[in-house]
Amino acid sequence: MTLRALALGFVFGASLLFAQTNGNEVVRGEADQVTTVMIVADAVTRDKVEVELRTDQFCFVIKEPTNGLDITDHDIDSIYSNRAKAVTVTEVWCETDVGTATINLQRDDGSAANILSADLVCDTNEQSSCASGCTVDTIVLTEDNLAVDNEVDFVLVSVATAPKRVSLCVEYTID
Repeated sequence: MTLRALALGFVFGASLLFAQTNGNEVVRGEADQVTTVMIVADAVTRDKVEVELRTDQFCFVIKEPTNGLDITDHDIDSIYSNRAKAVTVTEVWCETDVGTATINLQRDDGSAANILSADLVCDTNEQSSCASGCTVDTIVLTEDNLAVDNEVDFVLVSVATAPKRVSLCVEYTID
Protein backbone atom coordinates (compact mmCIF):
# COMPACT_ATOMS: atom_id res chain seq x y z
CA MET A 1 0.00 0.00 0.00
CA THR A 2 1.50 3.32 -1.04
CA LEU A 3 0.18 6.56 0.35
CA ARG A 4 0.98 9.88 -1.18
CA ALA A 5 1.76 12.89 0.96
CA LEU A 6 -1.39 14.49 2.31
CA ALA A 7 -1.71 17.25 4.87
CA LEU A 8 -4.87 18.35 6.66
CA GLY A 9 -5.11 21.11 9.21
CA PHE A 10 -7.95 22.33 11.39
CA VAL A 11 -7.86 25.23 13.83
CA PHE A 12 -10.05 24.95 16.93
CA GLY A 13 -9.50 27.82 19.35
CA ALA A 14 -5.76 28.05 20.08
CA SER A 15 -4.92 24.47 19.04
CA LEU A 16 -3.98 23.29 15.59
CA LEU A 17 -5.03 19.70 14.89
CA PHE A 18 -3.36 18.08 11.93
CA ALA A 19 -2.73 14.80 10.16
CA GLN A 20 -0.12 14.22 7.51
CA THR A 21 0.92 11.11 5.65
CA ASN A 22 4.39 10.80 4.26
CA GLY A 23 5.31 7.47 2.73
CA ASN A 24 4.29 4.83 5.28
CA GLU A 25 3.96 7.11 8.33
CA VAL A 26 1.07 9.11 9.68
CA VAL A 27 1.95 12.15 11.73
CA ARG A 28 -0.84 13.64 13.78
CA GLY A 29 -1.40 15.73 16.84
CA GLU A 30 -1.85 19.20 18.24
CA ALA A 31 0.48 22.13 17.94
CA ASP A 32 2.51 21.13 21.01
CA GLN A 33 2.24 17.33 20.65
CA VAL A 34 3.09 15.12 17.65
CA THR A 35 2.52 11.39 17.28
CA THR A 36 3.95 9.25 14.49
CA VAL A 37 2.35 5.92 13.62
CA MET A 38 3.56 3.36 11.09
CA ILE A 39 1.05 2.17 8.49
CA VAL A 40 1.31 -1.51 7.73
CA ALA A 41 -0.26 -2.79 4.53
CA ASP A 42 -3.45 -4.81 5.14
CA ALA A 43 -3.24 -4.27 8.92
CA VAL A 44 -6.86 -3.13 9.08
CA THR A 45 -9.20 -5.98 8.25
CA ARG A 46 -12.97 -6.29 8.24
CA ASP A 47 -12.83 -8.37 11.43
CA LYS A 48 -10.87 -5.65 13.23
CA VAL A 49 -13.39 -2.94 12.43
CA GLU A 50 -15.83 -2.59 15.30
CA VAL A 51 -19.12 -4.42 14.74
CA GLU A 52 -20.93 -1.21 15.69
CA LEU A 53 -19.42 0.51 12.68
CA ARG A 54 -20.65 -2.27 10.40
CA THR A 55 -24.16 -2.58 11.90
CA ASP A 56 -27.20 -0.86 10.44
CA GLN A 57 -30.92 -1.42 10.11
CA PHE A 58 -33.93 -0.76 7.97
CA CYS A 59 -37.44 -0.32 9.36
CA PHE A 60 -40.93 0.06 8.04
CA VAL A 61 -44.48 0.39 9.32
CA ILE A 62 -47.64 -1.16 7.91
CA LYS A 63 -50.83 0.73 8.73
CA GLU A 64 -54.04 -1.31 9.02
CA PRO A 65 -52.40 -4.48 7.70
CA THR A 66 -55.63 -6.26 6.74
CA ASN A 67 -57.44 -3.26 5.28
CA GLY A 68 -57.91 -4.11 1.63
CA LEU A 69 -55.59 -7.14 1.73
CA ASP A 70 -56.81 -10.59 0.82
CA ILE A 71 -56.14 -12.57 4.00
CA THR A 72 -54.73 -15.44 1.92
CA ASP A 73 -52.09 -13.28 0.22
CA HIS A 74 -50.25 -10.90 2.55
CA ASP A 75 -46.92 -10.74 0.77
CA ILE A 76 -45.36 -7.36 0.14
CA ASP A 77 -42.49 -7.82 -2.25
CA SER A 78 -39.24 -5.87 -1.99
CA ILE A 79 -39.63 -4.04 1.31
CA TYR A 80 -35.83 -3.81 1.12
CA SER A 81 -33.64 -4.05 -1.92
CA ASN A 82 -29.94 -4.52 -1.22
CA ARG A 83 -28.07 -2.34 -3.69
CA ALA A 84 -24.79 -1.64 -1.90
CA LYS A 85 -22.91 -4.45 -0.15
CA ALA A 86 -23.41 -8.00 1.03
CA VAL A 87 -24.97 -8.07 4.51
CA THR A 88 -25.96 -10.62 7.15
CA VAL A 89 -29.30 -10.28 8.96
CA THR A 90 -28.68 -10.38 12.71
CA GLU A 91 -32.08 -9.49 14.20
CA VAL A 92 -35.72 -9.09 13.23
CA TRP A 93 -37.78 -6.95 15.64
CA CYS A 94 -41.48 -6.14 15.57
CA GLU A 95 -44.40 -4.75 17.56
CA THR A 96 -48.06 -3.88 17.12
CA ASP A 97 -50.23 -1.18 18.66
CA VAL A 98 -52.90 -3.74 19.69
CA GLY A 99 -53.41 -7.44 19.15
CA THR A 100 -50.91 -9.58 17.28
CA ALA A 101 -49.51 -9.96 13.80
CA THR A 102 -47.67 -13.12 12.82
CA ILE A 103 -45.00 -12.36 10.23
CA ASN A 104 -42.03 -13.74 8.36
CA LEU A 105 -39.48 -12.31 5.97
CA GLN A 106 -38.14 -13.92 2.83
CA ARG A 107 -34.79 -13.49 1.17
CA ASP A 108 -35.53 -13.16 -2.52
CA ASP A 109 -32.58 -14.02 -4.69
CA GLY A 110 -34.84 -15.15 -7.51
CA SER A 111 -36.35 -17.88 -5.33
CA ALA A 112 -37.92 -16.58 -2.11
CA ALA A 113 -37.10 -18.49 1.10
CA ASN A 114 -37.97 -17.70 4.73
CA ILE A 115 -35.32 -15.86 6.75
CA LEU A 116 -36.99 -17.07 9.98
CA SER A 117 -37.44 -20.82 10.57
CA ALA A 118 -40.66 -20.09 12.50
CA ASP A 119 -43.06 -17.20 12.08
CA LEU A 120 -42.57 -14.33 14.53
CA VAL A 121 -45.61 -13.26 16.58
CA CYS A 122 -45.50 -9.47 16.96
CA ASP A 123 -47.40 -7.93 19.86
CA THR A 124 -47.48 -4.81 22.05
CA ASN A 125 -44.53 -6.10 24.13
CA GLU A 126 -42.04 -6.05 21.23
CA GLN A 127 -40.66 -9.33 19.94
CA SER A 128 -37.36 -10.14 18.28
CA SER A 129 -35.64 -13.01 16.59
CA CYS A 130 -31.92 -13.56 16.01
CA ALA A 131 -29.50 -16.43 15.68
CA SER A 132 -29.16 -16.43 19.50
CA GLY A 133 -30.00 -14.19 22.46
CA CYS A 134 -33.41 -12.83 21.43
CA THR A 135 -37.03 -13.47 22.40
CA VAL A 136 -36.86 -16.40 19.95
CA ASP A 137 -33.85 -17.60 18.00
CA THR A 138 -35.15 -18.54 14.59
CA ILE A 139 -32.94 -16.88 11.97
CA VAL A 140 -32.05 -19.44 9.34
CA LEU A 141 -28.28 -19.22 8.97
CA THR A 142 -28.43 -20.17 5.29
CA GLU A 143 -31.02 -17.50 4.46
CA ASP A 144 -29.65 -14.59 6.52
CA ASN A 145 -27.05 -13.55 3.93
CA LEU A 146 -28.19 -10.91 1.47
CA ALA A 147 -25.99 -10.52 -1.56
CA VAL A 148 -26.07 -7.38 -3.68
CA ASP A 149 -29.33 -7.36 -5.68
CA ASN A 150 -31.15 -9.65 -3.18
CA GLU A 151 -34.43 -8.34 -1.85
CA VAL A 152 -36.40 -8.90 1.34
CA ASP A 153 -40.10 -9.68 1.05
CA PHE A 154 -42.59 -9.27 3.92
CA VAL A 155 -45.13 -12.00 4.68
CA LEU A 156 -48.09 -11.29 6.96
CA VAL A 157 -49.16 -14.77 8.04
CA SER A 158 -52.10 -13.78 10.25
CA VAL A 159 -53.50 -11.07 12.53
CA ALA A 160 -55.62 -11.12 15.69
CA THR A 161 -57.55 -8.31 17.38
CA ALA A 162 -57.15 -6.03 14.35
CA PRO A 163 -53.87 -4.17 14.87
CA LYS A 164 -53.82 -0.72 13.27
CA ARG A 165 -50.01 -0.72 13.03
CA VAL A 166 -47.26 -3.30 12.62
CA SER A 167 -43.71 -1.94 13.02
CA LEU A 168 -40.72 -3.97 11.91
CA CYS A 169 -36.95 -3.38 11.98
CA VAL A 170 -34.26 -5.61 10.53
CA GLU A 171 -30.73 -5.25 11.87
CA TYR A 172 -27.78 -6.41 9.80
CA THR A 173 -24.01 -6.28 9.63
CA ILE A 174 -22.09 -5.42 6.52
CA ASP A 175 -20.01 -8.43 5.49
